[in-house]
Amino acid sequence: MIRTISKKESKDKEIDKKSKPDFLIFFTILLLNILGLIFVLSSSLPQGQRFFRQNLISSPYIFFYNQLRSFFAGLVVFFLGFIVPIKILRKLSIYLVTFTIISLLIVAFIPYLSIEYGGARRWLDLKIFTFQPSEMAKISIILYLADLFDSKKNKIKSFSFGFIPFIIILLIFSLLLIKQPDLGTLSLIALVSVIMFFVAGADPLHLLLMGLAGSLSLWYTIQFAPYRMSRITVWLNPQDDPTGEGYQLNQSLLAIGTGGLWGRGIGQSRQATYLPEAFTDSIFAIIAEELGFVKASLFISIFLILLFRGIQIARKSKSVFIKLSSVGITSWIVLQAFLNISAISGILPLTGVPLPFISYGGSSLATLMFASGLLFNLSQYTSSDS
Repeated sequence: MIRTISKKESKDKEIDKKSKPDFLIFFTILLLNILGLIFVLSSSLPQGQRFFRQNLISSPYIFFYNQLRSFFAGLVVFFLGFIVPIKILRKLSIYLVTFTIISLLIVAFIPYLSIEYGGARRWLDLKIFTFQPSEMAKISIILYLADLFDSKKNKIKSFSFGFIPFIIILLIFSLLLIKQPDLGTLSLIALVSVIMFFVAGADPLHLLLMGLAGSLSLWYTIQFAPYRMSRITVWLNPQDDPTGEGYQLNQSLLAIGTGGLWGRGIGQSRQATYLPEAFTDSIFAIIAEELGFVKASLFISIFLILLFRGIQIARKSKSVFIKLSSVGITSWIVLQAFLNISAISGILPLTGVPLPFISYGGSSLATLMFASGLLFNLSQYTSSDS
């Protein structure tokens, strides 16, 4: 008797065939981490020496040591991302997104379990360690949407079954991130989510509606928050307030400009002493100053290699879940790099998003390493004849 193959069995077969993983992804991620350690050391040393002289820290290299520990921890979560079975990953996506939403709610509404810094409340304080749920939000919504769109691939153009569920989950994350506030992360998540929705086969009219609604929402959030409006004003006229609101952008542009074609040399930055957030959000300005235009351009090309390999995984995959997960992870990493570099270079307003794998920060590096481990994992499920 001939037995028909169910849709579930068909999906399982799509993710049972393995090939060799794409080792170029692994070496690209490893290279970015090594460069990150080098430039965190270089850009954090002036502040580390200053804090050490003031007896605020135990060593002038403390930021480098912290990032080094985060890197080794990141290797562990990279390996976890690589070995987790895809079937289990799909089942866990709903629990991961639920945990993320609960964490964001705790940060937003339970002050004694969260930490405020620079006017933003983004860190969950677990006493033993702290982490940013907004970083976890990036990978959790990618996996959730990949599973959602896969399960609804025949109804993705439907307003009720495709568009509405997508809008609901995006709205939940949007409201919680605005509460922090973290407009930079929200913009990134929204862009990545829309890209995934488009690749899944969304109705162009729905995408147009989202674009209009998103533009109006962005205008509203900027219009009714003075500090956001000041960022736009500073971006348009950075020389109007060079010692106030425009200080970070002016110092960033000065660092990039003084790097010239070939740079001052690694460890020779002068602006690291004066530039705010020199080893976090503004680290690309130090990279450009020390490497110069030519070598900084080669640095940027590393992210383009990652973009190309991620697109190849998505193009060659026969599983919708794997295709959309690859698209989501790749667009997240590359878009975040683009937003950071563009903001520091004055192309876009300052966003506050870190440079992937490079900027100082444990939560960001951990989630990026787990996501890149997943991408390395997903690269095994591609067809060479596609």
